Amino acid sequence: MFGRKYKYKEVSFVELPRNVFLTILLFLLIVIVYLTIYFFSNYHEFRHLLFTYESDTFTISGNATFTNERNTLNLTDFRYLDSERPSDDYDFIISLYYDGKAIFTDNSSTDNNSVKKYFDNYQISLSEANGFNQYFTDEIIDNFDQTYLQITIRNNGKSLESFKVPLKTLDEYSNDKFFYKKEEHI
Repeated sequence: MFGRKYKYKEVSFVELPRNVFLTILLFLLIVIVYLTIYFFSNYHEFRHLLFTYESDTFTISGNATFTNERNTLNLTDFRYLDSERPSDDYDFIISLYYDGKAIFTDNSSTDNNSVKKYFDNYQISLSEANGFNQYFTDEIIDNFDQTYLQITIRNNGKSLESFKVPLKTLDEYSNDKFFYKKEEHI
């Protein structure tokens, strides 16, 4: 048993005919080219931005979604933190600016209401089909961090407070990678 020698067989790969090998190689090349074209034609066609602003008197959070079909901006969480202001008739001018130009302006007023209560119920939702460019041009979408809100609170024609609220991006999600890491769900 110990003196016995084992013989090993030489293993060789099966040789494929040349035309079968070239067919498989051509098929793989076509698949790779197709997937590459698909990736680059859809590159950055979907962007989802999350942003927030916090100061001593004001907090805002929201999101923006830009796709090749629709552009949407949602500012849903307004909080006015100064509770000392009494209830009165107030006028509010809330404008969305990019590069010093107003994209959207909302003028509204309250009757004997508090500023805090007004902003607790306030939302901005802008949506447009891609290509209309009423609110969002390609330049605005590419440089969204330069977009800001100008909020002015007036009473009896006098400006009481004015806030410049930059919409700085916290998180950005986009389809610009070949592979994504799996996120754990809550």
